[in-house]
Amino acid sequence: MTPLLQAVRRKKIDLISEFFLVCSESIVDANVNGENALHIAVKNEDQREGLIVLKVLMGWILRLCQKDAELIETRVINRRDKDGNTALHLAAYENNIQATKLMLKSSKINVNIENNDGLTVVDIAVLQRHGAVERKVKRHGGKRSVSLVKIKTTSDILGSRLTWRESRRTRMIRSYSWISEEIRNALLVAATLIITATYQTVLQPPGGVYDSGESGGGTNGTKAGSVVMGEGYFILLWLWNSVGFYLATTLTLVLLSLGQESMFWYYPLFIPLLFAYYVAGNVISPNSSVSHIANVGALVVLILWGLVVRFWEWVQFKRAKVRGPKSGLVWEGFTTLDQARGVAPKGYVIR
Repeated sequence: MTPLLQAVRRKKIDLISEFFLVCSESIVDANVNGENALHIAVKNEDQREGLIVLKVLMGWILRLCQKDAELIETRVINRRDKDGNTALHLAAYENNIQATKLMLKSSKINVNIENNDGLTVVDIAVLQRHGAVERKVKRHGGKRSVSLVKIKTTSDILGSRLTWRESRRTRMIRSYSWISEEIRNALLVAATLIITATYQTVLQPPGGVYDSGESGGGTNGTKAGSVVMGEGYFILLWLWNSVGFYLATTLTLVLLSLGQESMFWYYPLFIPLLFAYYVAGNVISPNSSVSHIANVGALVVLILWGLVVRFWEWVQFKRAKVRGPKSGLVWEGFTTLDQARGVAPKGYVIR
């Protein structure tokens, strides 16, 4: 029992509030039975007093604002004790509808967790004939265990074959895990400058563009807004400018996520820019056929570049399998004797 759990058990409301102000992360604490503060509050013999404590705890959880606040909320609200019961399971056993309503305010709560007996919250409410709890939980997506789709456990995932996508993602995370925050920021600045420079080339191409008042526009069949340069020069310019623009955009997306977050959330920031770039290229191109040739050429270069990168990764992978290090330390992943002894290099911070 930690001091916070003792305060919850003894219903010391003011002391619980002090814990929130001094160390808000202590809400994740649990005793040897796996019970956290929510379990203890729900199990209180006096439901009225336990409900008062639970209101304070839920107010604590819902007001967390630190970097990992969502993770903490998920861990606390879905914590299971030694019997596999969450605090919501206990509320269903005791027909505590008020406690159920309080915990269902959390958007991170999983109402379909099964305990060690294979029972969900709805199962418990049905067996105990607690209709109010059953209806409330069902409105939040609660289901009977028999109707749940079988999910993969951690052991199932670890024992399954490593897919190509998982392998690529793992290698990407490993390759970028050593990048410090300073280097990451510097690469983001460089990528941003490349995106800006290549996009500016589309807005102001070398030699300028024809306007509607120039003699070239219309008399020679040249459309207004197209580039003055020749078609061959335009194809070369658009091809390599597009390669630089797309590669810099891809690098920016990778650096923003670093394999830890889904890049899906960053797509809305770049998709409009990519469409605008493509449309601008069609506008300034001398004609549609030239634009198509330049776009196809850029696509071919990008595909070839991707194949070269894949081939290089394959070569490095084959080299890594060949045992030929100069010492046993290298075999074990160490490069110095200090690392083998567990001594951190000078200036290196162990996280």
